[in-house]
Amino acid sequence: MKLEKKLFFTFFAYSLTSIIVITLILSAFFFKVYSISYKDNLYYLNIITQNRIKITIADLVRVSKEIAKGRDLQNLFSEDNISRFFAAKSLNDNFSAIIESHPYVTEIQVRKNNNLILSSSLNPLEVDPSKKINKIGDHLYRILNTIAPIRGVEISFIIDAVNYLSETNRMLADSSLDSVYIINNNKAIIFEEEGHHEIIPIDMGEKSIIKIKTSKYMVYGKTDSSFVRIGSNMDIYNRNIQIIILILLGIILISGIILFLIIKRISTSFTEPIRKLSKIASSVKEGHFTKCSYQGKSVDEIRTLMDSFNIMINEVHDFTNRLEIEVDTRTKVIRKQKQSLEELNKELEEISVTDKLTGLLNRRNFDIKISREFDLAFRTGLYIGIAVLDIDLFKNINDTYGHLCGDEVIKGVARIIKKSFKRGSDSTFRYGGDEFVIWTLHDKDRREEFLSRVEQIRLEIENKAFLCEDGLKEIRVTISSGLYFGGVSGKMKARDILKTADEMLYNAKKLGRNKVTVNEQESL
Repeated sequence: MKLEKKLFFTFFAYSLTSIIVITLILSAFFFKVYSISYKDNLYYLNIITQNRIKITIADLVRVSKEIAKGRDLQNLFSEDNISRFFAAKSLNDNFSAIIESHPYVTEIQVRKNNNLILSSSLNPLEVDPSKKINKIGDHLYRILNTIAPIRGVEISFIIDAVNYLSETNRMLADSSLDSVYIINNNKAIIFEEEGHHEIIPIDMGEKSIIKIKTSKYMVYGKTDSSFVRIGSNMDIYNRNIQIIILILLGIILISGIILFLIIKRISTSFTEPIRKLSKIASSVKEGHFTKCSYQGKSVDEIRTLMDSFNIMINEVHDFTNRLEIEVDTRTKVIRKQKQSLEELNKELEEISVTDKLTGLLNRRNFDIKISREFDLAFRTGLYIGIAVLDIDLFKNINDTYGHLCGDEVIKGVARIIKKSFKRGSDSTFRYGGDEFVIWTLHDKDRREEFLSRVEQIRLEIENKAFLCEDGLKEIRVTISSGLYFGGVSGKMKARDILKTADEMLYNAKKLGRNKVTVNEQESL
């Protein structure tokens, strides 16, 4: 990478990383503060609403206690019909005045032993006074009971929770909260547009976040005996978080662009004189000794470097002249050394005995070894085993997959052969092309063992998938083998047993390939 790019990317990466880290730290702090603020806002809204309800209920409790202690209630249960009539009329007038001043009170009922005695409504609601919350139709009612001094008598104030909370909802309209009202942790009231509302059964329990319809609401307030808790739609919270994230990303983007321009200018001012030096250095390499000069602004260290570079150019020029004279002198010596080196390489090549592709011994070594060890077997009475192996239809592999794949197959087959015959008396050769030779000596007649080992090679190669082109292609091949195993008589020569093995190979091919054939056992 060029110096200017490297310098630029280094500065830019470090600076941008610092901006991102600082922004993330500030973001985490802001999100925490925002979340706490959001929860506190919801908490205080719950406190205000619940205190408002408590004040209202306390006022009604006070009124109901006054009624309970009044003479009208006692006269309502008098044995005198006239007293009961006037008492009922007086109580109804009183109830009407209370409802007028407290419009959220739907009805006031007087009961004795759970039997309805008097109601402020001509069509009394059928409520269960033993339950604080009653659902009738699409309304929820909060029942406030006051026990009168008269045995079995109680006064029930039926408060329309929906009407009461609709007023609260209007008060919260300016707070940008999409609210839900949780009643006794098992019902939710959602006020929609145009005054419509919906009551939904829920199971709040100890949860602080609950899903109602398709939205999630956060309920963060007191969990005391208050029957109403306010929850806020988390979509608003999430939307604000998303806006903040977009603003932060915008800040990072703008900061990155400004940072890019600043660092680009700084890196250019540093690298321009260095680029000039690099260009002069390249010309010196080509033999042009031009002095370095730069008219632009540069730091003192780079200016000093240019002066030092010009001094170096003069020294290099003088050194080059002296070197040319010395090179002419040494050229003659190098030529003589080169001739000696070529003779040495030729000698090394002549003594090389290994096939480069497979690592097996080569044909030259085979010729030497078979002649020497044939004479040894004749003198000592050893048994000779020789196997000639040939890859079946190898030309088709080269024609179909190419010679590189063919080389991979040859190397794979060679590895299997070398692995199977690795004892001190075994030798393996690449005889040429796709043909291999195994040579072994034994002090006993191990004909069956030799045949079995070659057969094992054939089976392993048959079941092996050879890979080429970085493993993208699988090639499967088979081999045919011709074997000779036996002793050596005075009339035999080394080429005779090799010829016999070749004939066995021909028989294997003739029998359909992928076969191992061996000569008939002879008695010497």
